[in-house]
Amino acid sequence: MDGFQRRKVQKMKNIKTAAFELFVRSGPKNVGVAEIAKEAGVSQVTIYNYFGSKDQLLHEILYDYMDEKITESEKILAGDHTFKEKLDLLFFSKTEAAARAEKAFIDLDIQNPKIREMIRVFGEKRSYPLFLRLIEQGKKEGYLDPQLPDQAVLMYINSFQSFLDDPSFFSEENTQLRESVAQLYFYGLCGSPPSRKSKSSSTHKKNDA
Repeated sequence: MDGFQRRKVQKMKNIKTAAFELFVRSGPKNVGVAEIAKEAGVSQVTIYNYFGSKDQLLHEILYDYMDEKITESEKILAGDHTFKEKLDLLFFSKTEAAARAEKAFIDLDIQNPKIREMIRVFGEKRSYPLFLRLIEQGKKEGYLDPQLPDQAVLMYINSFQSFLDDPSFFSEENTQLRESVAQLYFYGLCGSPPSRKSKSSSTHKKNDA
């Protein structure tokens, strides 16, 4: 990469960083290209030359964020945690970065065809393979029934997305609610932690004896 290309890449990073911070502060709808240009120390023409429009800039920032999150998830998956611990880290541990991202993308039109296609392709290439590896670990460790189809497990995981999309779900006053939802998430309506099942089984054996 020559000097011109390095400067261009750095300018694009500066523009994305500036735009993201402004989006977090005010929401995308309330931020104009002129404000982004001023914050990034570039001209508006530069932004249009590099990204074409504010919407395209927002889309690229969203893609970068998804790429960063999936990379973090891959690191968690590669760690020594149990299946349950990994699920907890992936879905029930709200980070400050995630809270900031919610503000930055609050006005995002999720029904936009370009965004929907981007998310679909990203999911198929990055998210889906990661979840398959996670499900495989869950089956090996005995948390998941080996006979359960992977697609059924994925649908079950996705069914809890509405909770995770609600910012209030991660507030301090909802700690007990979060623990209850986690209980349902991990063990279902009729299930219970393995320790409880083993205790119950031991009690029955003693009584039978």
